[in-house]
Amino acid sequence: MAEKVHIVILGGGFGGIYAGLQFEKIIADPRGMKLTLISRDNFFVFTPMLHEVASGSIATRHITIPIRKIYRKCDFHEAEIESVDLRNRRIVTVHGGRYGGHGHVIDYTHLLIALGSVTNFFGLENIERHALTMKTIGDAIILRNHIIEMLELAEIEPPPEQAGLLTFVVAGAGFAGVELVAELNDFVREAARNYRHVDPQRVRVLLVHPEDRILPELSEDLGEYALGKLRARGVEALLGTRVEDASARDITLSGGRQIPTRSLIWTAGVAPDPILATLPCAHDQRGRILTNEFLEAPDYENVWAIGDCAAIPDLRSGKTYPPTAQHAIRQGRVVADNMTASIMGGQKRAFAYDLKGQLASLGERSGVANLYGIKFSGFWAWWLWRTVYLFKLPQFDRKVRVALDWTLDLIFTRDIVKLKTFSPEFQPRAVEIGVAIAMSHSSHTEQPQGDQPERAAEEPRQVINVPHEHATPESRRSFLGAMIGLMGATITAVMGFIFGSYSLFPLFKEAAAKEQWTDVIPIDEVPDGEPIKQAVVISQDGGWGRFNSQQLVWIVKEGENLVAYSAICPHLGCTINAAENGFICPCHGSAWDHQGRKLGGPTPRGMDTLDYRIEDGMLQVKYQYFRQGQPDKEVIA
Repeated sequence: MAEKVHIVILGGGFGGIYAGLQFEKIIADPRGMKLTLISRDNFFVFTPMLHEVASGSIATRHITIPIRKIYRKCDFHEAEIESVDLRNRRIVTVHGGRYGGHGHVIDYTHLLIALGSVTNFFGLENIERHALTMKTIGDAIILRNHIIEMLELAEIEPPPEQAGLLTFVVAGAGFAGVELVAELNDFVREAARNYRHVDPQRVRVLLVHPEDRILPELSEDLGEYALGKLRARGVEALLGTRVEDASARDITLSGGRQIPTRSLIWTAGVAPDPILATLPCAHDQRGRILTNEFLEAPDYENVWAIGDCAAIPDLRSGKTYPPTAQHAIRQGRVVADNMTASIMGGQKRAFAYDLKGQLASLGERSGVANLYGIKFSGFWAWWLWRTVYLFKLPQFDRKVRVALDWTLDLIFTRDIVKLKTFSPEFQPRAVEIGVAIAMSHSSHTEQPQGDQPERAAEEPRQVINVPHEHATPESRRSFLGAMIGLMGATITAVMGFIFGSYSLFPLFKEAAAKEQWTDVIPIDEVPDGEPIKQAVVISQDGGWGRFNSQQLVWIVKEGENLVAYSAICPHLGCTINAAENGFICPCHGSAWDHQGRKLGGPTPRGMDTLDYRIEDGMLQVKYQYFRQGQPDKEVIA
């Protein structure tokens, strides 16, 4: 019996997940091929929405999809990759670290490396030690808890000591940095209103970027629009400036300027996974694996690489493809096809993809977008952002959950619950940040040992904010009750629309259409016994709005009878042809004579057709939906 081919995918990001999905489509019989995916987490994270988890707009688990629910034919290992031996085609993994941990050796036939990237601190050790990051779902949870912790500490500190606690700095103004700073700014200013002794005017949110404009991936005018929106909402943008050092109490900018802050969030760069540096294959200057246009690592047979960890050449431009989710998804599909072709002896195809567009959310129902070269900004760009990513989010239940989160976020304020879920053993980074804050606070407030002067009694502190819970008038409660009722009715209507559209689509489509008759040709102009072809443009109000369609109609007149034919096939989009003795549908091989009698072949079913009538000497047509079991003809006497 032939040895089973074993394909191993390293990484559970966009590239690895979509490659596995493509393999599942290709592998009809899993007995001859084994597929294994290895990832450190047992879930896939939809990272474009990660910043909204940090602000509480979306619940944590709603953008994470269990990998075991994604696949049906793929084995999954939740483990850390200890080493990869390309020469002997062997991988060593480690898992169960909480319980002592042990390793496994996995042999492979084909290896796909899709390990993604990690945060790049560019060798700045102090920044790496003190900064928060935004790459994983754990990062988002830690950041959210940290923001609430800063507000809690500021609540019990006098105003002079609040400055560093209420200053939040985001380094890097690419897509990740801009979307994060916009969402963070909205969240922290809204949350501050719940703290009686915190003045929201004291909150500072800074965006630091070394270049002279933000969002360099987009056009300059969209970048300027985004910058204006952020500044109008209170974000301080420091362009042409770098964060060069950091401590537990402040950061140092280029030029020596120091800003007191306990909150530095680093989104200024990414680097390939460190495991790639141990592989003997060729790398580019950024440490990514060099591949050919077929996504192969040329130095080693049956080794493939995609996503952020691969330098894939664009043969048209001479550059490499950018590390975006759009590219990783398409690379995953292409590499699965190419690996299958390599195994089965088929033809491989070069990867080529043009970016369809880019979108960025700016918070408060505003955004910027460039789709197919068309620029959008403001509300419609924000709406596009949410619509596109909601449809891209895998699994229907996740789409519904996120849509509900967004709906509730329009009505209620965001939650400020701080969940202390991390233990020191497994989250040393979070504890290190907390200890640094506590030590810096205690070192600032401790008095020297010995005789200490008697402390004066503290003056009563000014109450700045009155939490909503203590100041909700009856009218507001009534309004909220009405809004909740309206929200329930809206959700019910939307869900009914969705399920009705899918389950009763033919009936829904027919009922929604407002059909109108369209003139084709006066019957006096139709020659007797000679088939003619007439093109007609039909304008229609349908369930999805007004649209036009062009159709071809074959007409033959014999004495008092007028016979008209049309067939709009959904899969080929063709219409029937006229033959010498009648009419033939090329898709189905069915035919009728000029009298409308069927000569042979199956009757076309389940396709859109046209209805006909004669009105005031004019042959008219209109759309006819899903005429099940009826031939594509009408005979008008």
